Amino acid sequence: MDHGDGRRHRAGSLENVLITERISTRPARPADHESESRALGELARTLAEEPRSLLGKLAELILDLCRAESSGVSILTHGRGEGFFRWPAVAGVWREYTGRGLPLGASPCGVVIRQDRPLLFDRPSRIFDDLAAVDPPIAEGLLVPFHIRGAPVGTVWAIHHTPGLDFDAEDLRLLQSLSRFAAAGHQALEALDAAEAGRADLRRRVEDQTRELRASEERLRQILASATDFAILTQALDRTVTSWSPGAEVVFGYKADEIVGRSGDVLFTPEDREAGAPRAEAETARRDGRASDERWHLRKGGGRFYALGVMNLLRDGEGFVKVLRDLTDRKRMEDELRRARDDLELRVAERTADLRTEIERRRDLTRQLSTAQEDERRRISRDLHDSIGQLLAGLSLAFQAVEVTGELTPPTADKLAEAKRLAEALGKETHALAVRLRPTSLDDLGLESALGQLVGDWSGRAGVRADFQAAGLGRRRLGREIETALYRVIQEALTNVARHASASIVSVVVSQAGRHVTAVIEDDGRGFDAAAVPRGRIGIVGMRERVEQVGGELVVESQPGEGATIRIRIELPDGEGGEA
Repeated sequence: MDHGDGRRHRAGSLENVLITERISTRPARPADHESESRALGELARTLAEEPRSLLGKLAELILDLCRAESSGVSILTHGRGEGFFRWPAVAGVWREYTGRGLPLGASPCGVVIRQDRPLLFDRPSRIFDDLAAVDPPIAEGLLVPFHIRGAPVGTVWAIHHTPGLDFDAEDLRLLQSLSRFAAAGHQALEALDAAEAGRADLRRRVEDQTRELRASEERLRQILASATDFAILTQALDRTVTSWSPGAEVVFGYKADEIVGRSGDVLFTPEDREAGAPRAEAETARRDGRASDERWHLRKGGGRFYALGVMNLLRDGEGFVKVLRDLTDRKRMEDELRRARDDLELRVAERTADLRTEIERRRDLTRQLSTAQEDERRRISRDLHDSIGQLLAGLSLAFQAVEVTGELTPPTADKLAEAKRLAEALGKETHALAVRLRPTSLDDLGLESALGQLVGDWSGRAGVRADFQAAGLGRRRLGREIETALYRVIQEALTNVARHASASIVSVVVSQAGRHVTAVIEDDGRGFDAAAVPRGRIGIVGMRERVEQVGGELVVESQPGEGATIRIRIELPDGEGGEA
Protein backbone atom coordinates (compact mmCIF):
# COMPACT_ATOMS: atom_id res chain seq x y z
CA MET A 1 0.00 0.00 0.00
CA ASP A 2 1.30 3.47 -0.97
CA HIS A 3 0.79 6.00 1.85
CA GLY A 4 1.33 9.05 -0.36
CA ASP A 5 4.61 9.99 1.27
CA GLY A 6 6.71 7.27 -0.27
CA ARG A 7 5.80 4.58 2.28
CA ARG A 8 4.77 1.23 0.81
CA HIS A 9 3.84 -1.30 3.46
CA ARG A 10 0.64 -2.79 4.77
CA ALA A 11 -1.44 -0.28 6.74
CA GLY A 12 -1.76 -0.68 10.48
CA SER A 13 0.98 -3.33 10.65
CA LEU A 14 4.16 -1.32 11.36
CA GLU A 15 3.67 -1.66 15.10
CA ASN A 16 3.79 -5.47 14.63
CA VAL A 17 7.44 -5.41 13.58
CA LEU A 18 8.89 -2.49 15.58
CA ILE A 19 10.42 -3.78 18.86
CA THR A 20 12.88 -0.96 19.62
CA GLU A 21 11.82 -0.75 23.27
CA ARG A 22 13.12 -4.28 23.91
CA ILE A 23 16.72 -3.12 23.67
CA SER A 24 16.48 -1.34 27.03
CA THR A 25 15.20 -4.51 28.74
CA ARG A 26 17.79 -6.93 27.38
CA PRO A 27 21.01 -7.65 29.31
CA ALA A 28 23.85 -5.75 27.63
CA ARG A 29 27.37 -7.15 27.37
CA PRO A 30 30.23 -5.02 28.79
CA ALA A 31 31.63 -2.32 26.55
CA ASP A 32 34.85 -3.33 24.76
CA HIS A 33 36.50 0.08 24.39
CA GLU A 34 39.75 -1.38 23.12
CA SER A 35 38.06 -3.14 20.19
CA GLU A 36 36.02 -0.01 19.50
CA SER A 37 39.10 2.23 19.53
CA ARG A 38 40.95 -0.24 17.32
CA ALA A 39 38.05 -0.12 14.85
CA LEU A 40 38.02 3.68 14.91
CA GLY A 41 41.76 3.66 14.25
CA GLU A 42 41.28 1.38 11.25
CA LEU A 43 38.54 3.64 9.91
CA ALA A 44 40.67 6.74 10.42
CA ARG A 45 43.57 5.12 8.57
CA THR A 46 41.28 3.93 5.76
CA LEU A 47 39.78 7.41 5.48
CA ALA A 48 43.26 8.88 5.17
CA GLU A 49 44.66 6.27 2.74
CA GLU A 50 41.77 4.63 0.83
CA PRO A 51 38.60 6.69 1.33
CA ARG A 52 36.72 4.73 -1.36
CA SER A 53 36.95 1.56 0.73
CA LEU A 54 35.78 3.28 3.92
CA LEU A 55 32.14 2.12 3.72
CA GLY A 56 33.20 -1.48 3.00
CA LYS A 57 35.57 -1.39 5.96
CA LEU A 58 32.77 0.09 8.09
CA ALA A 59 30.39 -2.77 7.13
CA GLU A 60 33.05 -5.36 8.01
CA LEU A 61 33.73 -3.75 11.41
CA ILE A 62 29.99 -3.56 12.21
CA LEU A 63 29.71 -7.26 11.38
CA ASP A 64 32.51 -8.04 13.84
CA LEU A 65 31.73 -5.60 16.67
CA CYS A 66 27.97 -6.25 16.72
CA ARG A 67 28.36 -10.02 16.14
CA ALA A 68 25.89 -9.71 13.24
CA GLU A 69 25.29 -12.11 10.36
CA SER A 70 24.91 -9.31 7.79
CA SER A 71 25.70 -5.61 7.95
CA GLY A 72 25.86 -2.65 5.62
CA VAL A 73 25.28 0.96 4.72
CA SER A 74 22.21 2.38 2.93
CA ILE A 75 22.30 5.79 1.21
CA LEU A 76 19.17 7.65 0.09
CA THR A 77 19.17 8.84 -3.52
CA HIS A 78 16.46 10.88 -5.28
CA GLY A 79 16.87 9.89 -8.90
CA ARG A 80 14.12 7.22 -8.97
CA GLY A 81 10.80 8.92 -8.40
CA GLU A 82 9.91 8.60 -4.74
CA GLY A 83 13.52 7.96 -3.72
CA PHE A 84 15.69 4.86 -3.55
CA PHE A 85 18.02 3.36 -0.92
CA ARG A 86 21.28 2.15 -2.48
CA TRP A 87 23.46 -0.39 -0.63
CA PRO A 88 27.06 0.63 -1.50
CA ALA A 89 28.59 -1.66 1.15
CA VAL A 90 27.31 -5.00 2.47
CA ALA A 91 29.18 -7.59 4.56
CA GLY A 92 28.33 -11.07 5.75
CA VAL A 93 25.60 -13.35 4.43
CA TRP A 94 24.09 -10.61 2.23
CA ARG A 95 27.45 -9.65 0.66
CA GLU A 96 26.13 -10.63 -2.80
CA TYR A 97 23.55 -7.81 -2.58
CA THR A 98 26.24 -5.10 -2.58
CA GLY A 99 25.18 -2.34 -4.99
CA ARG A 100 21.50 -3.25 -4.88
CA GLY A 101 18.79 -1.62 -2.77
CA LEU A 102 15.09 -0.95 -2.22
CA PRO A 103 12.63 1.89 -2.91
CA LEU A 104 12.10 4.38 -0.08
CA GLY A 105 8.59 3.13 0.70
CA ALA A 106 9.52 -0.56 0.54
CA SER A 107 12.42 -0.47 3.00
CA PRO A 108 12.71 -0.26 6.80
CA CYS A 109 15.34 2.42 6.08
CA GLY A 110 12.52 4.72 4.98
CA VAL A 111 10.85 4.39 8.41
CA VAL A 112 14.18 5.12 10.14
CA ILE A 113 14.79 8.22 7.98
CA ARG A 114 11.22 9.47 8.48
CA GLN A 115 11.36 9.05 12.29
CA ASP A 116 15.06 10.03 12.39
CA ARG A 117 15.96 7.67 15.23
CA PRO A 118 17.40 4.15 15.70
CA LEU A 119 14.83 1.36 15.24
CA LEU A 120 14.81 -2.40 15.88
CA PHE A 121 12.70 -4.55 13.50
CA ASP A 122 11.39 -8.08 14.03
CA ARG A 123 10.92 -10.05 10.74
CA PRO A 124 10.14 -6.90 8.69
CA SER A 125 9.35 -8.91 5.52
CA ARG A 126 5.93 -9.49 7.07
CA ILE A 127 4.96 -5.94 6.08
CA PHE A 128 7.58 -4.93 3.46
CA ASP A 129 6.70 -7.09 0.46
CA ASP A 130 9.88 -6.22 -1.47
CA LEU A 131 12.00 -7.79 1.29
CA ALA A 132 10.35 -11.19 0.72
CA ALA A 133 12.57 -11.65 -2.38
CA VAL A 134 15.79 -11.14 -0.37
CA ASP A 135 17.19 -14.40 1.01
CA PRO A 136 17.86 -15.32 3.75
CA PRO A 137 15.14 -13.27 5.44
CA ILE A 138 15.75 -10.86 8.32
CA ALA A 139 15.01 -12.28 11.78
CA GLU A 140 16.02 -9.07 13.56
CA GLY A 141 17.43 -5.84 12.15
CA LEU A 142 18.94 -2.84 14.00
CA LEU A 143 19.15 0.40 11.94
CA VAL A 144 20.72 3.76 12.90
CA PRO A 145 20.46 6.95 10.78
CA PHE A 146 23.48 9.10 9.89
CA HIS A 147 23.38 12.77 9.00
CA ILE A 148 25.01 15.35 6.79
CA ARG A 149 24.50 18.99 7.69
CA GLY A 150 21.85 17.97 10.22
CA ALA A 151 19.64 15.96 7.84
CA PRO A 152 19.36 12.13 7.77
CA VAL A 153 20.74 10.80 4.46
CA GLY A 154 21.19 7.10 5.12
CA THR A 155 21.45 4.29 7.65
CA VAL A 156 23.96 1.81 9.00
CA TRP A 157 22.49 -1.55 9.89
CA ALA A 158 23.19 -4.92 11.45
CA ILE A 159 21.09 -8.03 10.80
CA HIS A 160 20.54 -11.42 12.40
CA HIS A 161 19.07 -14.05 10.10
CA THR A 162 18.96 -16.74 12.78
CA PRO A 163 15.91 -16.56 15.09
CA GLY A 164 16.87 -16.18 18.74
CA LEU A 165 19.96 -14.01 18.14
CA ASP A 166 19.28 -10.60 19.72
CA PHE A 167 20.90 -7.18 19.61
CA ASP A 168 21.45 -5.28 22.88
CA ALA A 169 22.20 -1.75 24.07
CA GLU A 170 25.95 -2.19 23.44
CA ASP A 171 25.23 -3.00 19.76
CA LEU A 172 23.13 0.19 19.54
CA ARG A 173 25.91 2.25 21.15
CA LEU A 174 28.51 0.86 18.74
CA LEU A 175 26.33 1.51 15.67
CA GLN A 176 25.73 5.10 16.80
CA SER A 177 29.47 5.58 17.39
CA LEU A 178 30.36 4.18 13.96
CA SER A 179 27.55 5.96 12.10
CA ARG A 180 29.59 9.17 12.02
CA PHE A 181 32.08 7.42 9.76
CA ALA A 182 29.24 6.47 7.40
CA ALA A 183 28.56 10.17 6.94
CA ALA A 184 32.30 10.77 6.58
CA GLY A 185 32.59 8.02 3.97
CA HIS A 186 29.56 9.28 2.04
CA GLN A 187 30.96 12.79 1.97
CA ALA A 188 34.43 11.53 1.05
CA LEU A 189 33.00 9.48 -1.82
CA GLU A 190 31.01 12.46 -3.03
CA ALA A 191 34.14 14.56 -2.82
CA LEU A 192 36.23 11.98 -4.65
CA ASP A 193 33.59 11.44 -7.32
CA ALA A 194 33.37 15.13 -7.82
CA ALA A 195 37.17 15.43 -7.89
CA GLU A 196 37.51 12.65 -10.45
CA ALA A 197 34.81 14.17 -12.61
CA GLY A 198 36.66 17.43 -12.41
CA ARG A 199 39.96 15.84 -13.42
CA ALA A 200 38.28 14.16 -16.41
CA ASP A 201 37.18 17.57 -17.62
CA LEU A 202 40.39 19.26 -16.55
CA ARG A 203 41.28 20.69 -19.93
CA ARG A 204 37.89 22.32 -20.34
CA ARG A 205 37.09 23.38 -16.84
CA VAL A 206 40.33 23.88 -14.95
CA GLU A 207 38.89 26.62 -12.82
CA ASP A 208 35.75 24.67 -11.87
CA GLN A 209 37.80 21.57 -11.04
CA THR A 210 40.12 23.61 -8.84
CA ARG A 211 37.16 24.96 -6.89
CA GLU A 212 35.77 21.46 -6.59
CA LEU A 213 39.04 20.14 -5.20
CA ARG A 214 39.16 22.95 -2.68
CA ALA A 215 35.58 22.23 -1.71
CA SER A 216 36.45 18.55 -1.31
CA GLU A 217 39.36 19.40 0.93
CA GLU A 218 37.14 21.65 2.97
CA ARG A 219 34.53 18.93 3.30
CA LEU A 220 37.22 16.48 4.43
CA ARG A 221 38.43 19.06 6.94
CA GLN A 222 34.87 19.45 8.20
CA ILE A 223 34.56 15.69 8.51
CA LEU A 224 37.61 15.57 10.76
CA ALA A 225 36.38 18.64 12.62
CA SER A 226 33.13 16.84 13.49
CA ALA A 227 34.95 13.93 15.10
CA THR A 228 35.52 15.59 18.50
CA ASP A 229 34.79 12.54 20.67
CA PHE A 230 38.29 11.20 20.06
CA ALA A 231 41.70 12.55 19.15
CA ILE A 232 43.21 11.71 15.74
CA LEU A 233 46.81 12.60 14.94
CA THR A 234 49.46 11.43 12.52
CA GLN A 235 53.17 11.15 13.24
CA ALA A 236 56.29 10.64 11.20
CA LEU A 237 58.51 7.63 11.90
CA ASP A 238 60.55 9.75 14.33
CA ARG A 239 57.28 10.44 16.21
CA THR A 240 57.04 14.08 15.06
CA VAL A 241 53.40 15.20 14.91
CA THR A 242 52.39 15.86 11.29
CA SER A 243 48.62 16.47 11.61
CA TRP A 244 46.26 17.30 14.45
CA SER A 245 42.46 16.89 14.43
CA PRO A 246 39.99 19.21 16.20
CA GLY A 247 39.21 16.26 18.47
CA ALA A 248 42.88 16.12 19.48
CA GLU A 249 42.70 19.84 20.28
CA VAL A 250 39.70 19.17 22.55
CA VAL A 251 41.33 16.18 24.27
CA PHE A 252 44.89 17.50 24.69
CA GLY A 253 44.31 21.27 24.74
CA TYR A 254 46.97 22.05 22.11
CA LYS A 255 46.05 23.94 18.95
CA ALA A 256 47.44 22.49 15.74
CA ASP A 257 50.09 25.22 15.32
CA GLU A 258 51.30 24.54 18.89
CA ILE A 259 51.98 20.84 18.40
CA VAL A 260 52.50 20.06 14.70
CA GLY A 261 56.25 19.74 14.08
CA ARG A 262 56.97 18.83 17.71
CA SER A 263 57.68 15.36 19.07
CA GLY A 264 54.58 13.48 20.17
CA ASP A 265 56.58 12.33 23.23
CA VAL A 266 55.45 15.55 24.96
CA LEU A 267 51.97 13.99 25.25
CA PHE A 268 53.31 11.24 27.56
CA THR A 269 53.93 11.58 31.30
CA PRO A 270 57.52 12.17 32.46
CA GLU A 271 57.76 8.69 33.99
CA ASP A 272 56.58 7.04 30.76
CA ARG A 273 59.06 9.10 28.75
CA GLU A 274 61.79 8.04 31.18
CA ALA A 275 60.74 4.38 30.73
CA GLY A 276 60.84 4.71 26.92
CA ALA A 277 57.10 4.16 26.38
CA PRO A 278 56.77 6.45 23.29
CA ARG A 279 59.63 4.70 21.50
CA ALA A 280 58.31 1.24 22.46
CA GLU A 281 54.83 2.10 21.15
CA ALA A 282 56.19 3.27 17.79
CA GLU A 283 58.47 0.21 17.47
CA THR A 284 55.56 -2.14 18.19
CA ALA A 285 53.33 -0.39 15.63
CA ARG A 286 56.13 -0.49 13.05
CA ARG A 287 56.81 -4.19 13.69
CA ASP A 288 53.23 -5.50 14.15
CA GLY A 289 51.23 -2.87 12.25
CA ARG A 290 49.47 -1.62 15.38
CA ALA A 291 50.02 -0.95 19.07
CA SER A 292 47.38 -0.32 21.71
CA ASP A 293 47.57 0.55 25.38
CA GLU A 294 45.81 2.28 28.25
CA ARG A 295 47.85 4.86 30.12
CA TRP A 296 47.92 8.35 31.60
CA HIS A 297 48.68 11.21 29.20
CA LEU A 298 49.41 14.92 29.64
CA ARG A 299 47.23 17.81 28.56
CA LYS A 300 48.63 21.21 27.79
CA GLY A 301 49.44 22.78 31.14
CA GLY A 302 50.37 19.46 32.77
CA GLY A 303 46.93 18.07 33.62
CA ARG A 304 46.66 14.31 33.39
CA PHE A 305 43.93 12.15 31.86
CA TYR A 306 43.56 8.42 31.33
CA ALA A 307 43.12 7.28 27.71
CA LEU A 308 42.86 4.22 25.50
CA GLY A 309 45.10 4.69 22.47
CA VAL A 310 45.61 2.74 19.24
CA MET A 311 48.54 3.52 16.92
CA ASN A 312 48.48 2.05 13.38
CA LEU A 313 51.27 2.03 10.83
CA LEU A 314 50.22 3.86 7.67
CA ARG A 315 50.01 1.67 4.58
CA ASP A 316 52.99 3.36 2.96
CA GLY A 317 55.05 2.65 6.07
CA GLU A 318 56.17 6.26 6.32
CA GLY A 319 54.33 7.21 9.49
CA PHE A 320 51.58 6.43 11.98
CA VAL A 321 47.99 7.39 12.65
CA LYS A 322 46.91 7.37 16.28
CA VAL A 323 43.42 7.49 17.80
CA LEU A 324 42.84 8.17 21.52
CA ARG A 325 39.71 8.24 23.64
CA ASP A 326 39.53 9.89 27.07
CA LEU A 327 38.58 7.22 29.64
CA THR A 328 39.29 9.24 32.77
CA ASP A 329 35.75 8.92 34.12
CA ARG A 330 35.76 5.17 33.57
CA LYS A 331 39.20 4.88 35.20
CA ARG A 332 37.99 6.91 38.20
CA MET A 333 34.94 4.69 38.62
CA GLU A 334 37.06 1.53 38.32
CA ASP A 335 39.49 2.86 40.95
CA GLU A 336 36.63 3.76 43.27
CA LEU A 337 35.08 0.33 42.75
CA ARG A 338 38.44 -1.32 43.46
CA ARG A 339 38.88 0.69 46.64
CA ALA A 340 35.34 -0.19 47.73
CA ARG A 341 36.01 -3.86 47.00
CA ASP A 342 39.30 -3.78 48.95
CA ASP A 343 37.54 -2.06 51.85
CA LEU A 344 34.77 -4.66 51.77
CA GLU A 345 37.30 -7.50 51.69
CA LEU A 346 39.10 -5.95 54.67
CA ARG A 347 35.85 -5.66 56.60
CA VAL A 348 34.92 -9.24 55.71
CA ALA A 349 38.35 -10.42 56.87
CA GLU A 350 37.99 -8.51 60.14
CA ARG A 351 34.48 -9.85 60.65
CA THR A 352 35.66 -13.37 59.84
CA ALA A 353 38.44 -13.06 62.39
CA ASP A 354 35.91 -11.83 64.97
CA LEU A 355 33.64 -14.75 64.16
CA ARG A 356 36.54 -17.20 64.49
CA THR A 357 37.40 -15.71 67.87
CA GLU A 358 33.77 -15.93 68.97
CA ILE A 359 33.47 -19.53 67.72
CA GLU A 360 36.66 -20.45 69.56
CA ARG A 361 35.39 -18.74 72.72
CA ARG A 362 32.10 -20.58 72.52
CA ARG A 363 33.94 -23.82 71.86
CA ASP A 364 36.04 -23.24 74.99
CA LEU A 365 32.90 -22.50 77.00
CA THR A 366 31.24 -25.66 75.67
CA ARG A 367 34.36 -27.66 76.50
CA GLN A 368 34.39 -26.21 80.01
CA LEU A 369 30.69 -27.01 80.38
CA SER A 370 31.25 -30.59 79.24
CA THR A 371 34.14 -30.94 81.69
CA ALA A 372 31.99 -29.53 84.50
CA GLN A 373 29.17 -31.92 83.58
CA GLU A 374 31.52 -34.89 83.63
CA ASP A 375 32.98 -33.80 86.98
CA GLU A 376 29.47 -33.53 88.39
CA ARG A 377 28.54 -36.92 86.93
CA ARG A 378 31.68 -38.39 88.54
CA ARG A 379 30.81 -36.88 91.92
CA ILE A 380 27.21 -38.04 91.81
CA SER A 381 28.28 -41.49 90.59
CA ARG A 382 30.73 -41.90 93.45
CA ASP A 383 28.15 -40.64 95.96
CA LEU A 384 25.65 -43.20 94.68
CA HIS A 385 28.25 -45.95 94.81
CA ASP A 386 29.94 -45.04 98.09
CA SER A 387 27.07 -43.67 100.16
CA ILE A 388 23.73 -44.97 98.93
CA GLY A 389 25.28 -48.22 97.71
CA GLN A 390 26.79 -48.93 101.12
CA LEU A 391 23.51 -48.08 102.89
CA LEU A 392 21.62 -50.46 100.63
CA ALA A 393 24.25 -53.15 101.22
CA GLY A 394 23.87 -52.65 104.98
CA LEU A 395 20.11 -52.82 104.66
CA SER A 396 20.39 -56.16 102.85
CA LEU A 397 22.66 -57.52 105.60
CA ALA A 398 20.17 -56.35 108.25
CA PHE A 399 17.40 -58.20 106.43
CA GLN A 400 19.54 -61.34 106.42
CA ALA A 401 20.23 -61.00 110.16
CA VAL A 402 16.51 -60.80 110.93
CA GLU A 403 15.80 -63.65 108.56
CA VAL A 404 18.15 -66.13 110.27
CA THR A 405 16.58 -65.66 113.71
CA GLY A 406 13.76 -67.99 112.68
CA GLU A 407 11.27 -66.27 115.00
CA LEU A 408 9.10 -64.70 112.27
CA THR A 409 5.59 -65.75 111.41
CA PRO A 410 5.06 -66.89 107.79
CA PRO A 411 3.36 -63.63 106.70
CA THR A 412 6.14 -61.59 108.27
CA ALA A 413 8.79 -63.80 106.72
CA ASP A 414 7.23 -63.33 103.28
CA LYS A 415 7.19 -59.56 103.70
CA LEU A 416 10.79 -59.63 104.89
CA ALA A 417 11.83 -61.64 101.82
CA GLU A 418 10.01 -59.17 99.53
CA ALA A 419 11.74 -56.22 101.26
CA LYS A 420 15.07 -57.99 100.84
CA ARG A 421 14.43 -58.47 97.10
CA LEU A 422 13.49 -54.80 96.75
CA ALA A 423 16.66 -53.71 98.55
CA GLU A 424 18.79 -55.92 96.31
CA ALA A 425 17.03 -54.61 93.17
CA LEU A 426 17.45 -51.04 94.37
CA GLY A 427 21.14 -51.72 94.95
CA LYS A 428 21.57 -53.09 91.42
CA GLU A 429 19.69 -50.14 89.86
CA THR A 430 21.73 -47.69 91.93
CA HIS A 431 24.92 -49.34 90.69
CA ALA A 432 23.72 -49.27 87.09
CA LEU A 433 22.76 -45.60 87.43
CA ALA A 434 26.18 -44.81 88.86
CA VAL A 435 27.83 -46.61 85.95
CA ARG A 436 25.72 -44.72 83.39
CA LEU A 437 26.54 -41.41 85.05
CA ARG A 438 30.27 -42.08 85.06
CA PRO A 439 31.67 -45.61 84.94
CA THR A 440 34.51 -45.99 87.41
CA SER A 441 36.23 -48.22 84.89
CA LEU A 442 36.68 -45.24 82.56
CA ASP A 443 38.72 -43.45 85.22
CA ASP A 444 40.37 -46.50 86.77
CA LEU A 445 40.92 -48.97 83.90
CA GLY A 446 40.68 -46.87 80.74
CA LEU A 447 38.59 -46.52 77.60
CA GLU A 448 38.77 -50.10 76.32
CA SER A 449 37.48 -51.61 79.56
CA ALA A 450 34.74 -48.97 79.97
CA LEU A 451 33.51 -49.42 76.38
CA GLY A 452 33.48 -53.19 76.71
CA GLN A 453 31.31 -52.88 79.82
CA LEU A 454 29.10 -50.25 78.10
CA VAL A 455 28.46 -52.38 75.00
CA GLY A 456 27.81 -55.51 77.04
CA ASP A 457 25.36 -53.81 79.42
CA TRP A 458 23.58 -52.06 76.51
CA SER A 459 23.19 -55.35 74.61
CA GLY A 460 21.61 -56.96 77.65
CA ARG A 461 19.17 -54.11 78.23
CA ALA A 462 18.27 -53.56 74.54
CA GLY A 463 18.08 -57.23 73.59
CA VAL A 464 20.27 -56.59 70.52
CA ARG A 465 23.40 -58.54 69.69
CA ALA A 466 26.43 -56.25 69.98
CA ASP A 467 30.09 -56.92 69.15
CA PHE A 468 32.94 -54.82 70.53
CA GLN A 469 36.52 -54.81 69.27
CA ALA A 470 39.48 -52.66 70.28
CA ALA A 471 42.95 -52.47 68.72
CA GLY A 472 46.00 -50.49 69.75
CA LEU A 473 44.45 -49.07 72.95
CA GLY A 474 46.01 -49.44 76.36
CA ARG A 475 49.59 -48.44 75.52
CA ARG A 476 48.97 -45.01 76.98
CA ARG A 477 45.83 -43.22 78.06
CA LEU A 478 44.36 -40.95 75.37
CA GLY A 479 43.65 -38.07 77.68
CA ARG A 480 40.63 -37.47 79.86
CA GLU A 481 38.74 -35.22 77.40
CA ILE A 482 39.23 -37.51 74.41
CA GLU A 483 38.31 -40.69 76.32
CA THR A 484 35.23 -39.02 77.77
CA ALA A 485 34.17 -37.70 74.33
CA LEU A 486 34.53 -41.12 72.68
CA TYR A 487 32.69 -42.85 75.49
CA ARG A 488 29.78 -40.39 75.49
CA VAL A 489 29.45 -40.33 71.68
CA ILE A 490 29.40 -44.15 71.48
CA GLN A 491 26.94 -44.21 74.38
CA GLU A 492 24.65 -41.76 72.53
CA ALA A 493 25.01 -43.73 69.27
CA LEU A 494 23.88 -46.94 71.01
CA THR A 495 20.97 -45.06 72.59
CA ASN A 496 19.89 -43.86 69.11
CA VAL A 497 20.10 -47.41 67.76
CA ALA A 498 17.86 -48.67 70.57
CA ARG A 499 15.32 -45.89 70.02
CA HIS A 500 15.15 -45.68 66.23
CA ALA A 501 16.99 -48.39 64.30
CA SER A 502 15.11 -51.69 65.00
CA ALA A 503 18.50 -53.36 64.43
CA SER A 504 19.35 -57.04 65.01
CA ILE A 505 23.12 -56.58 65.31
CA VAL A 506 25.44 -53.73 66.22
CA SER A 507 29.23 -53.51 65.82
CA VAL A 508 31.54 -51.13 67.73
CA VAL A 509 35.21 -50.99 66.68
CA VAL A 510 37.74 -48.62 68.30
CA SER A 511 41.38 -48.52 67.18
CA GLN A 512 44.47 -46.41 67.56
CA ALA A 513 47.25 -46.07 64.99
CA GLY A 514 50.02 -43.58 65.57
CA ARG A 515 48.60 -40.12 66.26
CA HIS A 516 45.01 -41.02 65.36
CA VAL A 517 42.20 -42.85 67.12
CA THR A 518 39.13 -43.97 65.19
CA ALA A 519 35.76 -45.43 66.15
CA VAL A 520 33.15 -47.03 63.89
CA ILE A 521 29.59 -47.86 65.04
CA GLU A 522 27.51 -49.85 62.53
CA ASP A 523 24.00 -51.32 62.66
CA ASP A 524 21.78 -53.24 60.24
CA GLY A 525 18.62 -51.32 61.12
CA ARG A 526 16.13 -49.34 59.09
CA GLY A 527 18.55 -46.50 58.27
CA PHE A 528 17.62 -42.89 57.50
CA ASP A 529 18.41 -39.98 55.18
CA ALA A 530 21.82 -38.81 56.34
CA ALA A 531 21.36 -35.48 54.55
CA ALA A 532 18.45 -34.71 56.90
CA VAL A 533 20.52 -35.19 60.06
CA PRO A 534 20.59 -31.46 61.02
CA ARG A 535 16.80 -31.32 60.83
CA GLY A 536 15.79 -34.69 62.27
CA ARG A 537 18.59 -36.11 64.42
CA ILE A 538 19.47 -33.62 67.11
CA GLY A 539 21.38 -36.34 69.01
CA ILE A 540 23.79 -36.78 66.10
CA VAL A 541 24.29 -33.00 65.91
CA GLY A 542 25.31 -33.05 69.58
CA MET A 543 27.62 -36.02 68.96
CA ARG A 544 29.32 -34.16 66.11
CA GLU A 545 29.80 -31.05 68.26
CA ARG A 546 31.32 -33.15 71.06
CA VAL A 547 33.82 -34.77 68.70
CA GLU A 548 34.74 -31.38 67.20
CA GLN A 549 35.46 -30.05 70.71
CA VAL A 550 38.45 -32.41 70.93
CA GLY A 551 39.64 -31.67 67.39
CA GLY A 552 38.00 -34.60 65.62
CA GLU A 553 35.40 -35.16 62.94
CA LEU A 554 32.27 -37.31 62.78
CA VAL A 555 30.71 -38.61 59.57
CA VAL A 556 27.29 -40.25 59.24
CA GLU A 557 26.59 -42.67 56.38
CA SER A 558 23.06 -44.01 55.95
CA GLN A 559 20.29 -44.63 53.48
CA PRO A 560 16.71 -45.72 54.27
CA GLY A 561 16.62 -49.52 54.58
CA GLU A 562 20.42 -49.90 54.55
CA GLY A 563 21.41 -49.43 58.20
CA ALA A 564 23.73 -46.72 59.45
CA THR A 565 27.44 -46.18 60.03
CA ILE A 566 29.02 -43.52 62.23
CA ARG A 567 32.76 -42.87 61.73
CA ILE A 568 34.82 -40.89 64.24
CA ARG A 569 38.42 -39.81 63.70
CA ILE A 570 40.42 -37.80 66.25
CA GLU A 571 43.99 -36.56 65.91
CA LEU A 572 45.77 -36.92 69.23
CA PRO A 573 47.65 -33.92 70.66
CA ASP A 574 51.41 -34.09 71.15
CA GLY A 575 52.31 -36.19 74.17
CA GLU A 576 49.11 -38.28 74.10
CA GLY A 577 48.54 -41.72 72.69
CA GLY A 578 52.19 -42.68 72.22
CA GLU A 579 53.95 -45.72 73.56
CA ALA A 580 53.68 -46.16 77.33
